[in-house]
Amino acid sequence: MPFSLSGVLVSKKIKDQNKRKYLRKVLEGITHKNVSIIVRTAAETVDIDKLIAEYNSLYHKWETFCFNIIKADRQNIPVKIYSEYKRSIAFLRDLLSEDFSEIIVDDEEIYNDLRKYLVSANSRLLDVLKYKKSKQGVFIDYGIDTKIKKSFGKYVSIGDGSYLIIEKTEALHTIDINSGRYRNKLSSPEETAFKVNMQAVKEIARQLKLRDLGGIIVVDFIDLKNDRNKKILVDALKKELEKDKAKTTVLPMSRFGLVQITRERVRPEVTIEVDEPCPYCLGTGNILEPEINVLEKIEKDLQEKHDEVSSISLHPFLFAYLKKHPFKFQIKWLIKYKKWIKLKQDPQKHIIEYQFS
Repeated sequence: MPFSLSGVLVSKKIKDQNKRKYLRKVLEGITHKNVSIIVRTAAETVDIDKLIAEYNSLYHKWETFCFNIIKADRQNIPVKIYSEYKRSIAFLRDLLSEDFSEIIVDDEEIYNDLRKYLVSANSRLLDVLKYKKSKQGVFIDYGIDTKIKKSFGKYVSIGDGSYLIIEKTEALHTIDINSGRYRNKLSSPEETAFKVNMQAVKEIARQLKLRDLGGIIVVDFIDLKNDRNKKILVDALKKELEKDKAKTTVLPMSRFGLVQITRERVRPEVTIEVDEPCPYCLGTGNILEPEINVLEKIEKDLQEKHDEVSSISLHPFLFAYLKKHPFKFQIKWLIKYKKWIKLKQDPQKHIIEYQFS
């Protein structure tokens, strides 16, 4: 089944003219009759041996494809002409790079499939592929499950005690920036608000891509009085969103500190359930899983200040969650710090706030 064109076409976006000539000369020497090769820009930094191996692999697939068509035509019966790789292999193929130091798989069948693929691809990364038996799964063993939930929850930490609150309504998405427990005695309120807002900009851009939020997005920044700071903030947001493949439009900040964004949706919106039954209200409602947002901070602060801590004041929901798992928290702290740390309810606190005393 001949092609209408033959030869090697090298992208003009490869700026090095000598590189283009070299690629064309080498690949023309291995190209089969009536076959064309298009060398894309991504090939500029790839070794020629890998390009030749890629060509041979594609040509072999093409031969198999043609053979199956002829077979189906002669036998006059249904024949599978071609099938894509399994999702695990396709995923690895698209993301594979020399930067990988370890590929861990907890499913023996998937491990064998990936191993066969790496052998056929003559990959140097065969040694980094490892099979590990796990009762809970590697996502839990390596804390990936918690990190995923942390990224998709209603509350998203942006460091220094500040956080985003991301909510969805029927008409739009809202993102509120909250300074939380962030305090800097050396800064004025304006400087503090500006710093927290600038920290939020990168995370907002990341969250829009991560969740693929589309339509109208309204961002409520912490109020700024300085017009120059407002312009710097909006320009920084636009610059971060330029890295997004989806088309976005950012309107100027309103007098109330609101920034409106319209974003094209690339794929269906990603939502991951991170709530759990509320033990405080006897299972009639849900709360955001506290472990996702504050447990790591509590543990970290306890390591530094456990000698001074005798009790922790918490929101009632968070109090109920910790009380429900004493072996995971209070008893573990008793063994670790040789003291019993009391838990106290404080309805005035936000669900992700706490105080040592």
